[in-house]
Amino acid sequence: MKTFVISIAIVFFGWFRFNDSPSSYESKLSNIASDFREKIMEEDDCKNLMYDASRVADDIDDELKKEDYSSAEISQFKEVKRKAEALESYIGSVGGCLNTVPTIEEFNLANRMVGGSVSNVVQGKFCVDFISVTIDKYKVYLGENNSNSNYTVSYSLKAPDGLNSGKGTMGLSAKSVRHIYDNRKKPNQKTIIVYGVTCKPF
Repeated sequence: MKTFVISIAIVFFGWFRFNDSPSSYESKLSNIASDFREKIMEEDDCKNLMYDASRVADDIDDELKKEDYSSAEISQFKEVKRKAEALESYIGSVGGCLNTVPTIEEFNLANRMVGGSVSNVVQGKFCVDFISVTIDKYKVYLGENNSNSNYTVSYSLKAPDGLNSGKGTMGLSAKSVRHIYDNRKKPNQKTIIVYGVTCKPF
């Protein structure tokens, strides 16, 4: 009987430790990334998932404060936290639900988790480039600053038929990307033309 109780205690303790392990947080991030793919056309859902990713990063901080982990374990936790912060910023920008500006490194890291299809839209023509990300029926356009300079970017947009057009201005820091357009409100409008781009360093 004593052996049985000890075995149950070991299993329970092992399960409890797994619940707060780097693997468990990694699993939570995978679920968030998967949910983002499925719910991307709903802005409120995107906001909630962005906050979920933020909570994972906060929970990891709390976990490291209350337990005495080895240096190898701490390194694993910090890597998962880096992914959580990248996913939070990615969802805010790619999902068009918050004005986040992920670094190119964060964007690439999170996009691998989400599985978005990235295409070059305008490259080498202006002071910054423009890319698109397609996730099922959703398509978003992003400014991409590959330089080491921070810019205030002014740009114009139009649909190929010329019926829909607009202008915008944004701050785009070095080595980062930023949302300029998505088709959430007009699902059939998946193609836009970016032109008239100017940059002012700041």
